[in-house]
This record gives sequence, structure tokens and C-alpha cells, in this order.
Amino acid sequence: MKKNQNNQIVASGETGQCKWRLVDGTLTISGTGSMNKDSYRRSQPWSDYLNEITQVKISEGVTSIGDYAFYECINLTTVAIPNSVTAIGDHAFYGCENLTSVAIPENVVYIGSSAFERCENLISITIPESVIYIGTRAFEDCENLTSVALPNSVLAIGDRIFWGCKRLTSVTLPEGLIYIGENTFDRCKRLASVVIPESIVAISKDAFRCCNRLNSVVIPNSVVYIGSGAFPDECVVHRQEK
Repeated sequence: MKKNQNNQIVASGETGQCKWRLVDGTLTISGTGSMNKDSYRRSQPWSDYLNEITQVKISEGVTSIGDYAFYECINLTTVAIPNSVTAIGDHAFYGCENLTSVAIPENVVYIGSSAFERCENLISITIPESVIYIGTRAFEDCENLTSVALPNSVLAIGDRIFWGCKRLTSVTLPEGLIYIGENTFDRCKRLASVVIPESIVAISKDAFRCCNRLNSVVIPNSVVYIGSGAFPDECVVHRQEK
């Protein structure tokens, strides 16, 4: 571990087409192009300093956040993502338990699987209209997430996206969404209402399992398939009147 004359931790190196520098808790990613795409758990070039990182600043020019980039940076509290980023990789912020809010910029198209899984103190997330796909388990076990609005650009959401978001009370599903995956809202115990858009054709099994406060739901005529256990036994399912 290196320190400068002010006794601050200093480290630096490369990740994919970018460079990184860590100074006293602030990790800065700079350059033009993508970060390392081949990372796996704790293989980040800054893996020796995970517990030291409290702030991440990604400079304009960086085009993607690599898989596992900030995996289990448990003391990370803030992150700045520039408009040049178009993709957030799988497990990118997994287990960043002190991250409270994230603003995803307007040009992001893809949010990978488990990208924010187990960000236990994440309260708010802003998802822009540019996002088309959100991967499996993207926000699983974000226990303090209270509301989320998915933009109309989203056409598909992976399984278990909001599994275990036990304080989630409000969700806006976009017009244009055609599929609700397995266990998408499983164990969202405070979710009391949801509007199913008329674009939906399939609701997979256990989609709203253990949503104990969900008493009734209206299913539009566009829906041709509802999987087993999609709704809790207490929920009254109504078909939309023609």
C-alpha cells in the first residue's frame, strides 16, 4: 500500500481502455473507451483497496462500467457516472451496502444482471428513457428501495429484478413492456398496488409471490399467459372488461 506525503493512500493502473487512480478513498476512472470486461469476483485491479473506496468518479469518455467493477465496495457512498457511459456490467455494484442513491445517465441502454444486487441502503434510483434492458436480479435485496419508475423504453426485465425489496411500495411498469419475469416482485411485502400495462402478454410464475399487501389486480386482455403462483392466494385477480 503506497501513501503520499499527506499520508493518503495512492494507487493507480489500467482497466481495459481506461486508467484508474485511487487517492484517499476516491477512485477515479478516466480515458476513452470501456473498462475491463473480463473481471470476475474480486479480480478488479483495485481489489486490494476495496474497503478503502468511499467515492467513485468516472470521467467523460468512459463508455462502459465493467462486470464486477465495484463488487463489494462496502464503504462506497457516492458514484458519479458520465453521459458517455452506455452500459453497466453484471454485478457492477453488487454488495455496495452503503450506496444510497444512483443517477443513471441518459445514454445508458443496458443494466446488467445483479448490477445493484444487495445494495441494502439504496433508497432511490433514476432510470432514464434510454434503458432498453434490465438484467436478472438487477436490484435484488435492495431492502430500502421504496419506489421505482421503469421508463417506457424498457421492453424486457429479467427474473427476480426486485426480489426481496421489502420496502418497495410503488412501482411504475412501462407501456411497451411485454413480459414480467419469474419472481420479479417476489417478497416485496409492502407492495400494495400495481398497474399492469396493456402491452404485457405474459406474467411468469411467482412474479408477485409473497406480496402480501397486494389485494387485487386487473389483468389486461393482452395477457395470454399467467404462470403458477404469479399472485399471492389472497389477491383477487380481475380480467379487464372488454
